[in-house]
Amino acid sequence: MACGVPTPTGTTGSDDEPAARDRVDVHVHLVGGAVDELLAALDRNAIAAAVVIASPHLDPALGLAPGPDARMHGWREANDALLAATAAHRARLFPFVAVEPAEVDIPALEGWFQGGARGVKLYFGHQKLHARPLDDPAHASLFEWLEQRSVPVLVHVNTVRYRDELARVLRAHPRLELVCAHLCGSRTDLDRLAGLLREFPRLRVDTSHGAGLPGVDGFTAIEEDRDRLRALIEFQPERFLFGSDLVTARGPPATSTPRAPGTCSSPPTSACSSASGSSSGATPPGSARSRPASTTASRSPSPQSPACSEATPAPGSAPIEHRELQDMSRALCLMGHALKEMPDRACP
Repeated sequence: MACGVPTPTGTTGSDDEPAARDRVDVHVHLVGGAVDELLAALDRNAIAAAVVIASPHLDPALGLAPGPDARMHGWREANDALLAATAAHRARLFPFVAVEPAEVDIPALEGWFQGGARGVKLYFGHQKLHARPLDDPAHASLFEWLEQRSVPVLVHVNTVRYRDELARVLRAHPRLELVCAHLCGSRTDLDRLAGLLREFPRLRVDTSHGAGLPGVDGFTAIEEDRDRLRALIEFQPERFLFGSDLVTARGPPATSTPRAPGTCSSPPTSACSSASGSSSGATPPGSARSRPASTTASRSPSPQSPACSEATPAPGSAPIEHRELQDMSRALCLMGHALKEMPDRACP
């Protein structure tokens, strides 16, 4: 790995087989239909393929943010849209449909898989989407179907709050092919992560952190305990999957309105930006970690960065260059720091 945007191999925007490049991002939220922008971002970061997830609650155009009922809305339509958007790119974009586990109809789920779905994303372990306990009896038929068919499942679980519920699910369904996002909600508590991996030998995790304070806390924890994380990964590397938590979105283009040199306005909506606001594994109140200079510096705009270009946003088509487009390479870079695979210098 290089500390910066990796040099891509293969043809930009092509449907090369993943074997051509060995990086696969297992955690990308495809919203806004920004397929071309996503493929270009994958190429810039030398990533062969990505798991792309139906994410209606993350699409600002839909206005379906979680509400008081803690249920996901619009997921059926989002699944149909995801399968349609990825139909021409299945060699690189692997669609994972999202479901409300107590509401999903198994014949409908089978229909999505016949239409090209490769896996399922469950958000029900997120604090804002936790309508029922994870091990609620209403979820049993879904878990049985997933287990019997060895369907890959990417799950978001805040294990600070819901570890015991997750444990009961895994004990009841020991052959579930589960990948637990954000180091299984334990990015700031490697003891909890080690315990989960020890107790549930089929469980896998992804390395995503997202942006904002949860991401900073996660990368800070890695910096502070890198030897421990490295040991966990080296012991069973097949259980750790790279994920960026990237979110695609169509945003405004730049205009030619100038600003004073060295100043930066609020960054525009990006074509691909990391998801933020995840509560899973966040540092509990009263135990905030200090942030290393290398981490916070990497998030600060400079007059040379795309976020500080001499332009201001205006309505229209989507830009494809923005500070947040670097998040995928930044995640790779900071993970490399944590695992001592590269010098400690500022990541992009």
